[in-house]
Amino acid sequence: MADDLLKQRAEHLKAIWQESKEREAQRLAAQTNTLYINLKITPIETSAIQLLDEADAKKAQAVVFDKLGKKVSLATTNPHSSEVLKIIAQLQKQGYEVKVYTVTQESLDWGLSHYRFVKQRYATFSSLIDISETESVDFSNLHQKLQTIPANEVTQLVNILLKSAVEIDASDIHIEPQKESALVRFRIDGVLYEVAEIDKQKYHTLTTRLKMHSGIKIDLPNIPQNGRCSVKNKDTIFDVRSATIPSPTGEFFVFRLLNPIRTALGLEDLGLRQGDRKILADFLSIPNGMILVTGPTGSGKTTTLYTLLKQKISPGIKIITIEDPIEYQLPGISQTQVTRKYDFASGLKAILRQDPDVVLVGEIRDKETATTAANASLTGHLVLSTLHTNEASGTPARLKELGLDNTLMGNSLKLIIAQRLVRKLCPYCREQYVPSEEEKEQLLDAFTILSPKSNVMPPKDIPYLYKAKGCEHCHWLGYKGQIGIFELLPMTSRVIATIEKDVNEELIRRVAIDEGMTPLFHDGLLKVIEGATSLEEIVRVAGDIDYIQTLYKELFSQALIRGVKISPKEEAEINEWLPYLKEKPLSTLINGLPKNKQIGYILAVAYKLRATDVHFEKEEQRGIVRQRIDGVLHEILDISNDDYPYFINEIKSLAGLRTDIVGTVQEGRFRVTLPTLNFDIRLSILPAGYGEAASLRILGGEIVTPEIENLGFLDEQKDIVENLLKKKVGLIISAGPTSSGKTTTLFAFLKRLNQPGIKIITVEDPIEYRLPGVIQTQVNEEKGYTFATALRTLLRQNPNIFLIGEIRDSETAQLVWQASLTGHLVLSTIHANNSLLVFERLKSLGIPTDQLGLAINGIISQRLVRKLCPQCKQEEKAPQEATEMINKALKKYPNYQSQFASPYKIYKPVGCAQCGFTGYQGLTGVFEILIPQPNQDINKIDFPTLYETGAIKMLLGITSWEEIKRVLG
Repeated sequence: MADDLLKQRAEHLKAIWQESKEREAQRLAAQTNTLYINLKITPIETSAIQLLDEADAKKAQAVVFDKLGKKVSLATTNPHSSEVLKIIAQLQKQGYEVKVYTVTQESLDWGLSHYRFVKQRYATFSSLIDISETESVDFSNLHQKLQTIPANEVTQLVNILLKSAVEIDASDIHIEPQKESALVRFRIDGVLYEVAEIDKQKYHTLTTRLKMHSGIKIDLPNIPQNGRCSVKNKDTIFDVRSATIPSPTGEFFVFRLLNPIRTALGLEDLGLRQGDRKILADFLSIPNGMILVTGPTGSGKTTTLYTLLKQKISPGIKIITIEDPIEYQLPGISQTQVTRKYDFASGLKAILRQDPDVVLVGEIRDKETATTAANASLTGHLVLSTLHTNEASGTPARLKELGLDNTLMGNSLKLIIAQRLVRKLCPYCREQYVPSEEEKEQLLDAFTILSPKSNVMPPKDIPYLYKAKGCEHCHWLGYKGQIGIFELLPMTSRVIATIEKDVNEELIRRVAIDEGMTPLFHDGLLKVIEGATSLEEIVRVAGDIDYIQTLYKELFSQALIRGVKISPKEEAEINEWLPYLKEKPLSTLINGLPKNKQIGYILAVAYKLRATDVHFEKEEQRGIVRQRIDGVLHEILDISNDDYPYFINEIKSLAGLRTDIVGTVQEGRFRVTLPTLNFDIRLSILPAGYGEAASLRILGGEIVTPEIENLGFLDEQKDIVENLLKKKVGLIISAGPTSSGKTTTLFAFLKRLNQPGIKIITVEDPIEYRLPGVIQTQVNEEKGYTFATALRTLLRQNPNIFLIGEIRDSETAQLVWQASLTGHLVLSTIHANNSLLVFERLKSLGIPTDQLGLAINGIISQRLVRKLCPQCKQEEKAPQEATEMINKALKKYPNYQSQFASPYKIYKPVGCAQCGFTGYQGLTGVFEILIPQPNQDINKIDFPTLYETGAIKMLLGITSWEEIKRVLG
């Protein structure tokens, strides 16, 4: 009884003492402007606790106990400590709104004790996933199989997915959440294939389980995370790298499967030709120097490095690596991995203190790593590393950008290997075909640039090539496995001398080829001729190299560009349909055709209707196709939400673009071939609100520079222009918005001015027209070659005439101004809605007001309007508003007064088969020309405006009132 009383009294005293502690915490909360809470009587969420590592939480004496969306609650005993402030800043950086609570030590300890529940949740999941006993499912049937498995059967979902990927030898599994579902895609031989679509519930259970196996925190969906695990399939264990990236629809999950078989590869397995294997063996036998493997992400650089390392493994050689991350474990070498505090530069310095013979550095990313690696190669070490460049000859320029000295580069580099991966044709179903005589000739001609030092024996004939078909062995893909295409650039004395003098990519490439280098593209062609891969595959993979398009422009534009062909029967079907396009929509012509054929029909129709570009655009409820005819977009096709992604991916494939990259700009080109004509398409893939958009520009061959007479000037304006072009110095400005024809006008002027003895230089962005005898240059802002820098450089050439594509900034404006006042005739464009606003624009760019009339010879403001179809235009009486405009115009153009009398007759569009039922056919310019005089008030200059010129064109039946309103407002 007494003991019970003593116990009750002790508990009572303890409660009083705890209450005083809580009151003390309340007072501290008030003093520190925070909130107060008692965690012992507050629900604590495990998902909230996991936002902080346990060690960090204990060090800071803080715990996150509640999480609602992006709002979190943090409890601490010392709200103003540096560790707590650091944690608050960390959470805010992740996008969280943090409420801070002051608590007692006992309350905090209670909260920290909940970390034991977090550990228990993860303890039951192994990092090894054994799929040995899982049934095999062909990846083509994976979608149906996953639909039959309930969402709560998580183990089966995971195992079936992994088994399918492993058996097809997929290198990556992508799980990509959409609005209502998630896509599952496998990367097979470097190409992504959509293999299944699962509902959001299965997506969540599947990715949660994969995270747990990978050691990734499941309750941090708003930050990128990485993890690792292993997958066992019978006797083979795959190392797996997992990565998550947040998105508005959920987390994107990538599971990279590292097949150990790839580390068993020899030099021959990589795809190296015998001559290249001999070069590699020679350089691997040297005791020091630097060997670099270059190429974009996913080009097989790491596999090549591991294969090279294997050639060096022996008991008497010490090899150390620093990687990010370690992809494959290699016996006989010491492998290390970068961390936050152990980067490539610091890691390399630490490794060198271990006195290795061979060092592998995963990637050279900065000046410190580049310099340390180069110096190490000069002090008795063989250094292997990678670099991101498109071709071998671009490597010195990249090292120069990183701060490596030319001489150090020349002394340390021994060999550069550039590479790509291409898919191998399936040996069971590859299909033989005979290339045309023209294709044979072009392919054989491509080998003529190779030096005899390359030891490549060019083929004398190409009797046949191979293309993909598809069978059960390759899962109907036509390809099975991958092989490398390579270019090896040894550092000969000539190459070293070139690098030490200049790291110019083109110059190094030229010397390297002369010294015996076989370019990537040619190595690929040899593999095409051998039947290892297809011509389309080489173009897809190697087509992004700039020098290929330069050296083999004709080859690419005819034989090697991927594209679509329309047969004689199909073209006849299109021609029969065209006169009835108003009654029969385009969908009636193309329904039921394969997607690539539908795209061919769409583009063929667009070309025949004089369209300049075609746009595939995604709206919320549908996709649409629009074509631009005479500057106006017309909707021609409605695409369902389900079909739209297939169209976009097919368009990407036609141009050889990557279908796995979404949300970034991609550009390419392909060809449309009809029996009676062919034309090229310049493609831009653009990210947009509801999905990717495709802009397809129709290139109808070489653009012909127009004559002044065909631009659309009225007779009185032609006389003014002729007088302007007689002046030898000064400035002529073409003004207007984008796509108003400014560049076309200036090039028509240049064509007239281009005479023997006249030196003309242009700076353009990009070059649109070609003029013989004119030096044409193009800006490259990424490399610092802007309009201003180009003009400053080219002024030293002392030309008679300059064309500057656009006055964009103050520096360019000042240089143009000076050039026009110092003996040059300068032509340029500026964005301004009318001629008077040009003065305001120049003034804002720093040109003094009192000098505006000194250099400007003339300002030509312009727009493009559609011309009425002469076959179907219909006369009508001018409305009152148009009549008022015509009256003003006739006062400014008195020569037309005798031709027209009120009530005025104008014309309107109707539409016929001749004009594609648009009522218009072609474009013409509407111009206003302002000739300023020195010391004249520009606001008092009286000249015919755009509206008044447009009114005259209405009266002449060239365009319509509705068109003038559309363009001029």
